[in-house]
Amino acid sequence: MTETLLGVDVSHWQGVMDWRKAKNAGVQFAFIKATEGSTYTDPQFMANVNGCKMQDIPYAIYHFWRPLVSPENQFTNISKAYHQAYKQPIVLDVEDTAGLTPKQNMQSLAMLVQLVIENTGKLPTIYTSKEKWNRIDPYHRWEELPLWVANYGVDEPALPRDWKYWFAWQYTSTGDGAKYGAQSKFIDLNYVKPAYLVVYGIGQAQPEPQPQPQPAMPEILNEIIINGVKYTGEMKR
Repeated sequence: MTETLLGVDVSHWQGVMDWRKAKNAGVQFAFIKATEGSTYTDPQFMANVNGCKMQDIPYAIYHFWRPLVSPENQFTNISKAYHQAYKQPIVLDVEDTAGLTPKQNMQSLAMLVQLVIENTGKLPTIYTSKEKWNRIDPYHRWEELPLWVANYGVDEPALPRDWKYWFAWQYTSTGDGAKYGAQSKFIDLNYVKPAYLVVYGIGQAQPEPQPQPQPAMPEILNEIIINGVKYTGEMKR
């Protein structure tokens, strides 16, 4: 595919990455797993961050969203990683909907998105697939968030309902791990549009000027019950 960068996404499942080897194999971007839920940090998180920095490979970090965990506690976990990772873009990995209703999933995710925007000044990226996103209710502001979509074995990815275009596309989960510097047999491979780097002002691409986040999401929630625990509060306008 022309006019895209080659990207990998990594976690401890890839073992210790050889980032020099990855760069020599053509890797131009990395999505690095940082956190999950309210307490988990990936064991290879900082090693991968520092490896990318040493090789001048632009990167973003991602958080695996757990809908049964309060948005506030999840953001506290993400925030620590965000500052450790030199304030690189945050991705919210939306796969696990935990049996909640689409409305509950929408409300919980929207609260977490709002916390990211308010505290970092950046729009988070959403990682998901068309099938998994169907478990999230529509909301008119989802399309403002950059999309990283997963869809394998196709010429063009099927987009989730709320987006018209993608910034990153995970096109296979069976890339050659050894070729791209992983200890694992396989590694996920992605196409990343150069415009994605411009949006966040990372890597070699320079924003002109860097877009500012949109105003806070409108008030959508006064109360939500997650895993038997009631959370209350208003979303700021």
